[in-house]
Amino acid sequence: MTTATTIITSALQEIGVLGDGETLSASDAAMALSRLNMIVSGWITEPNYQFTTTTVTATLAAGVQSATIGPAMTFNCPRPVRLEGGCYVRANGLDYPLQVVTQEEYNAVPLKSISGPWPQMVYYDRGFPTGICYFYPTGPCTVYLNIQTLFAAFADLATSYTFPPGYERAYTLTLAEEMAPTFTRQINPMTQRNAHNARRMVKRANFSVPQLNYGAAPLVGIPPIY
Repeated sequence: MTTATTIITSALQEIGVLGDGETLSASDAAMALSRLNMIVSGWITEPNYQFTTTTVTATLAAGVQSATIGPAMTFNCPRPVRLEGGCYVRANGLDYPLQVVTQEEYNAVPLKSISGPWPQMVYYDRGFPTGICYFYPTGPCTVYLNIQTLFAAFADLATSYTFPPGYERAYTLTLAEEMAPTFTRQINPMTQRNAHNARRMVKRANFSVPQLNYGAAPLVGIPPIY
């Protein structure tokens, strides 16, 4: 487990702002915490920095074409950057795949209000602060969406967090890079190299090779998309 204070102290020691045994000032701690959370916020947009996924669910009634997604919305969760693969719907006690499509593919459907036994595709409009999921065709079911589990921010300096191996080092060295100009310190080339390698190892651990699906059968009941 680690805290923001631990990461900040190590980062400032890395660039020579703090020596062994020196105490972090309140003003430097507040500034560094803000910078650290900027790094966290930036990493949210990078899928290979996210280390796990969460499945969120909602029940759709017949004829429902769209549902909101975000805090206190139909899909009650942090607003996701994207939908992950493996989404599905459950209807009549059976599970069926739900294909995530682009806006162009969804717009190519000529009659979006057509009803079916269950939805077979979903388009995610990434509005902010609330996203909207559009389904086709319509049909009563329970929808299961896979989204990235987002670590949004360090709440304060003292709260403890548990990260997979490599994250603390990546946060620390990246923060050192960010803070060096603020304190007019020349970043050590070795620190830069180590920071690059730390981020690369985190991304490599989370990367999955996409699988091509040759000759996949078209979705039943959905007209061809041109």
